[in-house]
Amino acid sequence: MASLIPVRPRRDAAQPVTGMPFTLTCTCGQSLAGFRSQVFQTIPCPRCAMPLIVFPASQLAALLIHPAPPPRATVAKTVSNESRRPRWQVIAAGLLLGASFALLGVALFWPSDPRSPQNSSVPAKSTTVQAFWDDAEQALKEGDLDLAADHLSEAQRLLTLDANSLDAAGRKAFLNRSRQVLILADLTTESLPELLHPLPDTSDRVWDRQFTRHYGGRSILIDGTIRRDGAGSYHMDLEFETTMGPIRLMWESVRLLNELPLETPTRLLIGVRMSRAKCNANRRWTIEFQPESGVLVTDADLLRFTSLPPDEELKLAQKRMMELSTNRVR
Repeated sequence: MASLIPVRPRRDAAQPVTGMPFTLTCTCGQSLAGFRSQVFQTIPCPRCAMPLIVFPASQLAALLIHPAPPPRATVAKTVSNESRRPRWQVIAAGLLLGASFALLGVALFWPSDPRSPQNSSVPAKSTTVQAFWDDAEQALKEGDLDLAADHLSEAQRLLTLDANSLDAAGRKAFLNRSRQVLILADLTTESLPELLHPLPDTSDRVWDRQFTRHYGGRSILIDGTIRRDGAGSYHMDLEFETTMGPIRLMWESVRLLNELPLETPTRLLIGVRMSRAKCNANRRWTIEFQPESGVLVTDADLLRFTSLPPDEELKLAQKRMMELSTNRVR
């Protein structure tokens, strides 16, 4: 058993002994004993010379009398004596430190999502507006309207970041094409009477909120003859009704129609996005549209994504729509 060696620190005016004893055991097994002072003490171990710190009798008194940390020489001596610890402890500490760095490296550099483009070593196929546009056209040839819409949406995002990525003619053609594809990709599968069939015992306020949540931004496609009268109101040869009454379509809010020469009846194939539906006291439904959402579907190859038969009369109507400065792309 290790012996208990009494230690009596040097006494001076700066380190008065309090008479409070202490007992310490060094890492080498040597035990020491002595008296605490009002400041920290550093006592070397008689066996291994490891510096041992003795806390003062009162920590508050120690901070007031001697707030500075132990001298740097003492710290250096402590570090130099670490080599005297058992070798297995040094090896274990090194292995633990190495394992920690390895785990940190895995956490930082392991790809979180292997499908993400930034985590793949293979560069993305499409990185430009034209490349995404080409991918969209290929998807349309394969009959994948949703994939084509995704490619065109990304191309639109890139175009907003760099308007010079396409020349003026290419930009106009791209926007005209992309607007048609996107409006068709967001078509609702229900007819207007089916959309306007609220649940029983549902207030108009609740129904308005539900309609906006589920159908706000969804599009409808109308094939009809429309004209504008002198008062600025629009009249269409199509009528829609529900079991509770007629449905009024607020064409006046669609900016595209206000820019077209519709003083004479003109057949249009137009897609618009709904914003809300209201029912007045006379139980008449009104559907409002997003003002900037009007799109003329002028490309004949897109008719296969609709339920309309591609008859020759409709194709002629599409050609006439192209002469109306289609979709007012600026």
